[in-house]
Order: sequence, then C-alpha cells, then structure tokens
Amino acid sequence: MSFFKKVQNITNSNINREEDYLTEILCFVLNLPDVSKQFVNHFELAQTKKDYKAETQVSISENRIDIVMREEESSSIIFIENKVDSKERSGQIIRYLDNLEKKKNYKRKCLIYLTKYYEDKSHIYDERFKHLRWYEIYKFLDEIKPKDDSSNKIISDFKQFLKDKNMNTPTHFREEHLTIIPKLFEIRSIMESSMADKPYNIFLDLTKTSKCSITLQSDSTYPLFYQSGGIWYGYMVKDEDVFIQVCYEFNYGENEKKEKIMRK
Repeated sequence: MSFFKKVQNITNSNINREEDYLTEILCFVLNLPDVSKQFVNHFELAQTKKDYKAETQVSISENRIDIVMREEESSSIIFIENKVDSKERSGQIIRYLDNLEKKKNYKRKCLIYLTKYYEDKSHIYDERFKHLRWYEIYKFLDEIKPKDDSSNKIISDFKQFLKDKNMNTPTHFREEHLTIIPKLFEIRSIMESSMADKPYNIFLDLTKTSKCSITLQSDSTYPLFYQSGGIWYGYMVKDEDVFIQVCYEFNYGENEKKEKIMRK
C-alpha cells in the first residue's frame, strides 16, 4: 500500500475531501524539481526550460481554482480543475476561462480540466482549454525522469496510489461489465420502485413542488435521484454501503456545502 493511501485511510476522507487530497498531492508532485517543466512540455501547454510554481485552492474573483501554476519570466499561467467522482458545476469551465481572460499580465494561458472518467467537452471551442484524464497523468509520471532519488520515491508512491484508485488506465469494457448490462434495467426498476409512492410524496411535500423527474447519472456516488432546487433525495453509494438519503444543498459564499437532513 502506498504512503498516500495510508494517509488517506487515516483521514477517512469523503468525496470532496478525496478530490482535495488528490489535488494537494498533485500540486506537491508538480513542485518537485524539474517536474512542472516536464509536465508543461509533455502536454504541449508551452515550451519552457524553467519550472513553474504551483499552489492550491487559489481564490480568483468568486471562484476557487484547485491548482494554479505560474512562470513569471515567460508570463505563463495554468489553471487545473480536478474532478474524480464529481462533475463540472454549472458554467464552471466558462467562469474559469473568463478568469483567465482577465489575467492581462500573462501572455500564455491554459485551463486544464482533469477528470477520472470521460466527459464530452467537444462543445468548448477555446484554444486555452485542455481536457486531460487521470490515466494520462499516470502515464506522464511513468515516463518522467525525476531529478533525484527522493523525487523518484515520491512519484513512485503517487503512481501506486493512482493504481489503487484504478486511475492508471483508460476506462473500457471488461468481460465482467458485459455480463452486468442485461441486469441494468431491472436494477433501475427496483431502485425507482423503492423511491416511489410514500417517500416520493414526502419529498414533494418537503420541496413544495407538484412533480419531479428522476435523474440517472454516471456519478458512482449518487447514481439515481430526484431533485427540486437545492433539495434532492435518492440512492447514495459509498464504499460498500448503499442507502437512500435526503440532502439539502446550500452555499456559503464561494464554498458549496451539502448537509444531510434525513437518511433511511
């Protein structure tokens, strides 16, 4: 087990913490000698002979960027938005591109949208935008030549951590997946049935609405749910536990939080 995995187990991270944790590790690795330079050149973000300085959770306007990389001499700046088991919040990429546009003192600008799973972003026609997958980060780390033994050890541990999280290879069909497909409609029917009738009516009363549509999404944590405004209920899958949960979602400034208000 990698060092990073051991630390994560101790912290008992939830999903948001897991993304933050992974963001911090990536930033730490990027700040190792020579790594950011190789990263920028490898992904053709710029041509540089100098390392960039990376920092996390940078507040810009009303947004908080996961990682910001800067190299002042070449006037370059890179935003990295990290997603593991979550997806883009509404208009998030456009807002970040707008933030980049306002950085008038930088000539080279790039926004990296980094995800574990495939997301279709073909509608974003902006030369500053680049969609990367985590398996590409793993491949880059596997090819990199660290400058010293300590950096090599850290990168090796990080690669093992990504392997533990199944983030080292592209997502693709395996034989066991194909055997599950015929059962998918049956599973959805059972899930919908368990969420209907009395629980559904309670939810409508709670949200003061007359009707809600059910949503099936690829997010493995909340695969099936009803939503009305900032209140929603449905199945939650975490580790090996599956349960129905009702949540209320609200904002504190620029930090989005979720509070559990009922669980069955």
